[in-house]
Amino acid sequence: MAKIIILGAGNMGAYIAPNLATEHDVTIADYSQNVLDRITDAKIKKVQSDLSKPENVTKLATGADIVVSALPEAFGYNAVKSVIVSGKNVVDISFWEQTEPKLAELDSLAKKKKVTAFIDCGIAPGFSNGLVAFFDSLLKGKTKNASIYVGGIPKNKERGFFAPWSIAGLIEEYQRQALCVRNKKPKRVKALSTVEKISFHQVGELEGGITDGLRTLPFNLKHVSNMSEFTLRYAGHFSQMKLLSEIGYFKQEEIKLGKDKATAYDVSQFLLKKIKNKSDYEIALKDAGFYEQSFFYECANKKISPRKVAADVLSKRWKMSPEDRDVLVMRVEADDGNTKYSSDIYGEHDGKNSAMALTTGGMAALATRLILTKGFEDKGVFPLERAVKEKPEIINYFKDGLRNLGVSCSQQESKI
Repeated sequence: MAKIIILGAGNMGAYIAPNLATEHDVTIADYSQNVLDRITDAKIKKVQSDLSKPENVTKLATGADIVVSALPEAFGYNAVKSVIVSGKNVVDISFWEQTEPKLAELDSLAKKKKVTAFIDCGIAPGFSNGLVAFFDSLLKGKTKNASIYVGGIPKNKERGFFAPWSIAGLIEEYQRQALCVRNKKPKRVKALSTVEKISFHQVGELEGGITDGLRTLPFNLKHVSNMSEFTLRYAGHFSQMKLLSEIGYFKQEEIKLGKDKATAYDVSQFLLKKIKNKSDYEIALKDAGFYEQSFFYECANKKISPRKVAADVLSKRWKMSPEDRDVLVMRVEADDGNTKYSSDIYGEHDGKNSAMALTTGGMAALATRLILTKGFEDKGVFPLERAVKEKPEIINYFKDGLRNLGVSCSQQESKI
């Protein structure tokens, strides 16, 4: 029985902890006691700690055999580095901002400390990246094109959209420039600037908007000519997001309303002043809940950030209720111009856990077990595409593990 420390008791940590506690001694840590109190499994120990402080992470890691980091992005890098400095293996799904020099430095430190660190070890990024590397091995390292399509959506299309994750983070995803590869050159393009239609037999036709999800793939598969990642949604979602962006609702810069308090309606009217043909925008804003006039936001110095209001309005609109059921749909494709490999992944809310927690948290738990059972002993920092490049057979371990969680994973080969 191994001693495992889990950093972060949010949706992912709360899934990973009981998953691993069936076999191991698990302690979960979080800044918020209220969040910790939601975990009721008697086998799981709980520690309240400010995990934004590296010294607290180091203290927790010292007594562990392995650490799993499910922290917010802002704390992810420092937490992983602190664990590595402690000489402990780590699995990370905090998705902190990456650069090639930062990764190289961390990799060197992990090798020096004889540590195995799986980073970006969720479903996407994570399993998606591993599949691209696996297909590249089948294509003898001659992959020309690779695409990842992935999204968490309501099982019931009529529900529209909801999200069991941070809406502020989702808005950031829709605004952040997307890293892609064109003719072997990494480049940044405007998020959602390309939207494609794609069909799955489980959910029908979806739209994929290009987003910033490739992560480390361009660093580790530099021979691939073209790569992109697309976020999947039901039709109409991206046009609504583009509209809100055009109006200015996703801007972080504060606008001067001249009021101490303001409603979403006040902010909407201010932003609409610059729009010539307002009627279509007004209908869309009203339908999305931006004409709310009963709830007031404090305006510091009579100013307010439109994005703050947008995140709040959409959080209320998209709040996942106990009755809601989500699904995870993903397609990964790679080809060398002649042969194409593709894989469809599909997972559903299991009645207790969201599909996103089940798949991303499930991947983190599987990676933890892989290290503990010495199924992967290489030292360094490993995004899954790098791990699969080293040992292509481990992709089957993750496929089988996901299938045991009720997640389907098909694979097809075709000629172009």
